Amino acid sequence: MLQTFAKQLKKPKEELKIYDPYYCDGKIAKDLGELGYTDVYNKCEDFGKVLKDKKVPKHDIVVTMPPLSEESIEKCFKFCIRNDKPWMILLPYYLHKLSFYKELVEASKMRPFYVVPHDDYDCSSPGG
Repeated sequence: MLQTFAKQLKKPKEELKIYDPYYCDGKIAKDLGELGYTDVYNKCEDFGKVLKDKKVPKHDIVVTMPPLSEESIEKCFKFCIRNDKPWMILLPYYLHKLSFYKELVEASKMRPFYVVPHDDYDCSSPGG
């Protein structure tokens, strides 16, 4: 999918500006770097403060997995819907049941595209 976005923007993958607002342990930058996507902004900073201070870094696409609290998911989803940039977010399957979801999707000109794995997958947090 990232390769498709890079091609649409006519950028080599190493120039695709990827923004992940949730640092966790910073592994995403390393993992994407190993795939050739080396322009990844993923710093240990408070995403709420970044939004409040209007200091969102320049980016072409958002790739992230927010903390799985309803508040964090809502903040991330609202940002992505209003951001006017492509985004890929790993979210729980029950997202469509959260109170804010339907309202945001209906108010937006964007329509989410869902990718669901056929099999269960493992998602590990830092430290196991």
